Amino acid sequence: MKGANAKIFISVIVGILVLLGGYLLIDLNVIDFKKDKEPEPTEVIDNDPIGPSIDDVVPISSENETDLNETNETEENETEEDNETTTPVEPPKPDESTSNEPVQNDTNTNTNDKITFSSNSITCYAGGKVYVDITVTADKNVGIDSYSTSNDGVFSIGKYADVKTNNKKKVTERAQITCNATGRANINVVSKNGKKASLSVTVINVPNDKVTLSKTSISCTAGETINITAVVEGYNDPIIKSYTSSNNSVATITKSSTQPKCVGLIKDDKGLDGMSVCMGLDVNCIGQGSATINVESSKGVKAAASVSVSKYLGTVSFEKDSFTCKEGESFVFLVTATSDHPENGIPSVTGVTSGNSSLVAISTPDVQTDCYNCTAYKATCIKAGTATLTATNSFGARASVNVTVNKVDSSITFSPTSISCTAGQTKSVLVKFSPLLLNKYTVADTSVATVSKSSIQTNCAGCISLDINCKKKGSTTLDVSLKNDFSNKLNIIVN
Repeated sequence: MKGANAKIFISVIVGILVLLGGYLLIDLNVIDFKKDKEPEPTEVIDNDPIGPSIDDVVPISSENETDLNETNETEENETEEDNETTTPVEPPKPDESTSNEPVQNDTNTNTNDKITFSSNSITCYAGGKVYVDITVTADKNVGIDSYSTSNDGVFSIGKYADVKTNNKKKVTERAQITCNATGRANINVVSKNGKKASLSVTVINVPNDKVTLSKTSISCTAGETINITAVVEGYNDPIIKSYTSSNNSVATITKSSTQPKCVGLIKDDKGLDGMSVCMGLDVNCIGQGSATINVESSKGVKAAASVSVSKYLGTVSFEKDSFTCKEGESFVFLVTATSDHPENGIPSVTGVTSGNSSLVAISTPDVQTDCYNCTAYKATCIKAGTATLTATNSFGARASVNVTVNKVDSSITFSPTSISCTAGQTKSVLVKFSPLLLNKYTVADTSVATVSKSSIQTNCAGCISLDINCKKKGSTTLDVSLKNDFSNKLNIIVN
């Protein structure tokens, strides 16, 4: 019985061990199965939400450029075989290339990795930044192991951001290239499976900025403000660094309160992108004299405009744009001096002149005015025609108007109609005239008779009494004329 019990005990123990062994075997297979599965790629989130600014980026365009928002990308035949095998091949030779020409060398022929760039080559300006997308496509272990520059002196490179893709066999990273100095070097890329590729980068000198002004010569009067626009075209962050005046007592320059919208992209003869920026500036004309306005870019390129400021004259004006009258009429008018810039003083009216005083005569009437800074003048219309009146103020401003004088019927009559006297006698004559423009009265032969104004005058408009003083025997005439050139004669006979 004891022997039988021992055999039963041993059988139970063996059975338990068999069960435990099967369980362990199943668990190990599960672990191996999990090890064969490729890990899901971990998406790296770009911590720079802003991305490259337009000031930093020289855009790269190529048929191979990878879109940042690439979605729904699929590849033919991307079904992964669980039991895929790789045919052994001869190990590759070491990369012996020292040239800066673009190369794409595979040092591990045991992989089907493919490395592509968003551009076939890159050219940039020293001091600028450009961006390139690097893509690795692989069946397994997809990823970028490293990328570097072959010459830090020419350019440096670093990761900028991951580019999202729905293709598990493809990884794309955006790299930032900082262009340091002129020359040529390569970007060297290695995939996680050892695939290598290179891309050529050429760094060239930055051309000088171009600075232009909308006006290069400015003429203004003290108190005026003239607006100009400064434009800078350049590469690697062109900006307007400063704007100054050579003589602030003549003219100053300030940034305009309203700015024009004129930022844009430009291209040089190599097709590289640059930028055009502008600024609105106010040239404030202060005092009489000359000055130079200078505008300078951040790279020291300048543009200049000459400014000539004349003395502030204020204004002077007539109450009407023109006047009309008839021969013999007169009228009173006002002239006013004003200032748009009181800080420069207030001018006063200094006078009015007639361009033809034989047509229109100017005088100052004895009248009071109730207007501010104005003066009254009288115009007497003499003869048909047009005369120009010119007014001035104390600062030198001038203004002009025309006065048109219309002709009227004129007459001169005598009473009596002739004079007969003896030597030594004095005879009186009444002269009536129209219009009221008596000019002069004379005797043709003063040896026969003379004329003078009578001491007793009649109270009538357009009348004058004259005394004829008879001197010796003979005949002569009394000549009377008006200012409009009309005249008449009276015969005088001395017995």
